[in-house]
Amino acid sequence: MEDDKSAGKELRKLLEKLFGVSSIPDDELNESDEANWDIKREKMKLYIHEGIRAIPVYDDDRVFELTYKVAYVTFGCVRKDMDYVLYNQTIFKYLDKVYGMSWRLCVRADVLGLLPDNK
Repeated sequence: MEDDKSAGKELRKLLEKLFGVSSIPDDELNESDEANWDIKREKMKLYIHEGIRAIPVYDDDRVFELTYKVAYVTFGCVRKDMDYVLYNQTIFKYLDKVYGMSWRLCVRADVLGLLPDNK
C-alpha cells in the first residue's frame, strides 16, 4: 500500500513537471496515466479477467513477457475499481509503436480490450 502512495506521488510530480501544473488531484489521474507511468518505469502489465477465479499465467506466456517486457496479471471476480481496458489499450499503443504488429501474433487473446468483445 505504501508503494502505491509513493508511486502516486512520483507520478504527480512527473505530470506536474511535464504539464506545468502546480497540483494534480488524484481524481484527475486515470488508467492511461498509470499505464504511461508503468511504461516509463518499465513495469508494464496486461490485465486478463478469468471469471470466478484467476487462472495462472502459463510457462508459454513467460516467453511473451520476457520478449516484450510486460507482465500478465490475471484476476477472478475480485478486482480493483479501475478501467482495465483503458490501461491495456495504452500499453497496446506503446507496443505497436515499439514492436509494430508482431507482438499481436503472440499475445494471449483473452487480454482485456484486445478484441472488441473482450471487455
